[in-house]
Amino acid sequence: MFAYCNNNPIRSVDSAGTLPINSYYVDFLEANLVGKAADGSTVYVINSTYTVVTSDTMSGFISSYSDSFSITFTVSTDGFIQFDNNQASAGMILIAPIGKAIANEILDTINTDFGEDFLFGRTANGLLFEMVTHYTANMLGAKVGPSHLTDMGSISIDKNALAFESPLKHPDLWIEMLF
Repeated sequence: MFAYCNNNPIRSVDSAGTLPINSYYVDFLEANLVGKAADGSTVYVINSTYTVVTSDTMSGFISSYSDSFSITFTVSTDGFIQFDNNQASAGMILIAPIGKAIANEILDTINTDFGEDFLFGRTANGLLFEMVTHYTANMLGAKVGPSHLTDMGSISIDKNALAFESPLKHPDLWIEMLF
């Protein structure tokens, strides 16, 4: 039934219909300051290269290829990180190891450049969960708020932050966000 992914639909995908993709490896990922935008926000670009490994357990065929992408995020003057879900490479956050590396790089960059209090109470997992949720809502055509833009702040200024950091502890925040 799941021959398209070597009978392992949890760990493998075959989006091209050729061979299942078994692994993604982040070879390089780094955020660099681009400069200031007209509104005073700070603009960063993350450049990355990654390797995809595919294999077919039936034939023993293994192949790999590398690719790269760039993705931007901004830090607004009011204390929020903004990630535009409409940029060409935004979907890379959905690939677990790449998304996790992006969230870690954003968190590390902000902590280094603005101090650890800037994103007080936030974790890389919480940031990734928020980016994936907004990206998915945007792709599904959600009309509630600007779903194309993920605004992430510290738990002291972003009332939605707690919902993404510990969603099971704060169902009331989810209800408020959705309705």
